[in-house]
Amino acid sequence: MRTGHIVHMDTSRTVTYRPNVVSTPERTTKLRWPHNFGSYRLADSDMASGSLLGSPQIQMKIKATGAIEKIFCVDAGESLLKTFAPRHWDETTGAKLEEISGHYFMFPEHQEHKFMLSNGVYIREDVFVHESIVHYVIEFHNDSEETQHIGTFAFCEMARNVDDELVVQYDERLRALVAHSKDDAKLTRIVGATREPRGYEVSIDHAMAVTGTFPAPLAKNTKAPRGLAMGVLQYSTKLEPQEHASLEFRLSVSADGVAHAKNIYKSAPKADAALKATQDEYHNLLGRSIAMTPNAEINRGVLWAKANMQRVMLKTPLGWGFTNDPTDSNNSVGRDAAWFCAGADYFRPNFAEECLMQFISRQEKNGKIIEFYNMLDGKTEDFGLNINDDTPLIVWSAWHHYQLTGDKAFLDKCYDKLVNAGRYIASQRNDDGLVWCTSQETGSKGIAGWRNVIEGYRLSGAVTEINSESYAAFRSLAALARARGDSKTADEFASLAHDLRHAINRHLINPANGLYYLNIDVDGTPRSDITCDLVLPVIFGVADRDTSVRILRRLSDRDFWTPGGMRTIPYDAINYDPEGASGCLGGVWNGVTFWFAKAAAQIIPDFSQEALMNGFENYARNPQRNNTVPGQFSEWLHGETLVNQGMELSPWFPPRYVWAVIEGTLGFDISGERARVEPNLPSDWTWCGLRNAPYQGEYLTWFAACVPEMRVWSTMTIDTTAPLSVLEEHLEDRVQVSGDDAIAVGVREGSRICAMAGNTVDRSVTTALRIRDVAEGEYSAREYDSLRKTWQTRSLSADDLHRGITIELSPKGFYLVELDRA
Repeated sequence: MRTGHIVHMDTSRTVTYRPNVVSTPERTTKLRWPHNFGSYRLADSDMASGSLLGSPQIQMKIKATGAIEKIFCVDAGESLLKTFAPRHWDETTGAKLEEISGHYFMFPEHQEHKFMLSNGVYIREDVFVHESIVHYVIEFHNDSEETQHIGTFAFCEMARNVDDELVVQYDERLRALVAHSKDDAKLTRIVGATREPRGYEVSIDHAMAVTGTFPAPLAKNTKAPRGLAMGVLQYSTKLEPQEHASLEFRLSVSADGVAHAKNIYKSAPKADAALKATQDEYHNLLGRSIAMTPNAEINRGVLWAKANMQRVMLKTPLGWGFTNDPTDSNNSVGRDAAWFCAGADYFRPNFAEECLMQFISRQEKNGKIIEFYNMLDGKTEDFGLNINDDTPLIVWSAWHHYQLTGDKAFLDKCYDKLVNAGRYIASQRNDDGLVWCTSQETGSKGIAGWRNVIEGYRLSGAVTEINSESYAAFRSLAALARARGDSKTADEFASLAHDLRHAINRHLINPANGLYYLNIDVDGTPRSDITCDLVLPVIFGVADRDTSVRILRRLSDRDFWTPGGMRTIPYDAINYDPEGASGCLGGVWNGVTFWFAKAAAQIIPDFSQEALMNGFENYARNPQRNNTVPGQFSEWLHGETLVNQGMELSPWFPPRYVWAVIEGTLGFDISGERARVEPNLPSDWTWCGLRNAPYQGEYLTWFAACVPEMRVWSTMTIDTTAPLSVLEEHLEDRVQVSGDDAIAVGVREGSRICAMAGNTVDRSVTTALRIRDVAEGEYSAREYDSLRKTWQTRSLSADDLHRGITIELSPKGFYLVELDRA
């Protein structure tokens, strides 16, 4: 699909989720979320794959059918349980009960499936992970006029592979099958339910799950045959008309032996309590760094990005970390960790610190940062490269972490190693002052940058990507040295940064077009390829404004763009390949889309907005065709068809989205001694804000609005060119609006309050703004409406504010009120 037009998704496939209410056929579960955002509702036929959910101990993937595909044990480093699939039969007739069309509901922390069986019984399945347990809850509601007798058989592949011989027992106290591998007795799995089964069996009769008639009685035999041994559990449910019932399965995996696994299983809370605990955790974490903009899809994207990241943060045997290939790899990669931590800093800074230290502590003696380490045994790899992007990016990410947290203990712990890394980078410069990769290999051993999976390809010598990142590393080290009071080292790296930038702009600019070379090859030949990597000199401040404009103009041309995001190289390039080389030569990598959005935010903010919106929206746009999961940041897409060719959840894309929105679109700059806010508003925006962002050991809330000139309200003193009002208390959920389309924020100091309600859709809406817990009395109110563009005054009582004041919001507009108690 060769088009330069970014199109908006058909929102008929999504529903706006009001997170404080989730309806089921028989009850309402109340949740508390930081503000309204969209969950996803899909018909059964729209699914290509289910969610990837996880906890620090285990990861789980769900199939398009709603069955569990596999459960990955973090401590074991492999999947110990494969498919888990309940199936239902009519106990009276013996016929298999078919599923009549239903819907899936995708939430950040769980996935629901609602459908009807062919006998008129409604089913709601809820699947989620809590600590070391996967919960699979089935709720039945008999909507027919007859008594129904349902036989449920739960099938679970318990063997890792065809050679995995199992020892299986049925534990009556746990009401579960308990299995371990013969070749490693520590590898344990437990599959059971809160009800006693009518029968159980270990079998390789996989046809049993798809038979049209009621399966034969289970033999209560637990001797595991050779092959892909499958545990089967049978349950019986009787339902009178309009009666409800439930069946709660628990699945657990462990690398610490049967006794430990049983103790964990026994101590697990019931499903309701486990789900509430999981929701509370997500509520707390997603409530940090809430982006507030007139674009609902961008707001939703930031929330889902944080949810994606939370799912893959692992407590491994070596400490906290993550892999770039969940459920299929135990390796943690340096560049991916650097970008991941830049996003995690905004809601899980403690995780970011330990993740960074995993690489800093494994630094090679000469100062180089490794390519990856194995999270089970600590083995490392650097592909034999003298320099690549890992070393400068880890230095930059450590600086980012310090700037956002102000954590001097972290800086003390890693400072010497970071300086060593910087000096190592400096030692790898050539006579022209450029950082130089010496490799003459190809593939992973010959590519110094992020696109290191291209076979038969070399990207070494003076690589513009690596030199730009090295410039950022030198600047970062100068800032860290100043923070430590080490002026000599600060001057050293400031000088290195100056000299490197000069060398890049002298030697790596292509005089034919004013853009940067891709690289000067190790054989001395300049390569003029135009790729997405051009965005990096803009991001890291190597390019001056004229060159930045030239780069962004070229990268925003239609040959780079699709409705799903940005191609890695233009479609009319000589070496364009939309599906080869893992998409690195023409596929769509939306991590690149988000890089572009960050780089473009100051210069072409409208295009930046579209890139952010469409890059995220695409995951929910025809997921069955595109092989995506709504709300999950998938890996790379075919450059023409936009079908996902990689992982359904690529962990290093979501953090770049968070970073691009907060530091790009919202203009939140952490590079100075004090935070600076200079919003990069698209032409149809008049307001924005950031709620509850971790900053320097506190939580910062700020919002900006054009009244009609730009003004900023903040809970801390920050730098900004706009007039600033500081009111130190964030009112959090004490400021509320009705409906799904508006969002609100408020701050207070003493008797002064300022609150804003913003419209996130392109049509007018009417809402009620409510401010709770205000002191009794009368308030002088100054109100600003973005449509009228004038201030008005009136008097409002505390009762008025408690009840809520009705306001009309113009398309993407806002209402702002400043209150002072009389």
